Amino acid sequence: MSAFCIYVLHMEKYTTKIENGVLILPDEIVKKFSLKAGDIVEFQELDDGTISLKFQKKESIDIDLPEEKIFMLMKMAHEKDITLNQLINEILKDELNKF
Repeated sequence: MSAFCIYVLHMEKYTTKIENGVLILPDEIVKKFSLKAGDIVEFQELDDGTISLKFQKKESIDIDLPEEKIFMLMKMAHEKDITLNQLINEILKDELNKF
């Protein structure tokens, strides 16, 4: 299960736009919540007209793997057309969800 921080903002004071199917948030919001390209933000419109934003928390961890395991994971990631980092995140999430 992912950890999320939840914030509620009144969006009428902000200008947003959509480019190529991607919602571009105002710089003020990006800075306020320390967002970076690729961060996952979930939106939900609430009954009172506000929008709930959920930001997935991320942590960095070091993993020491033998070269043959890294190569195997790189091939798997390539076959799925995702990055090695994305594949490792998927594997970790799947394994942690088993608890």
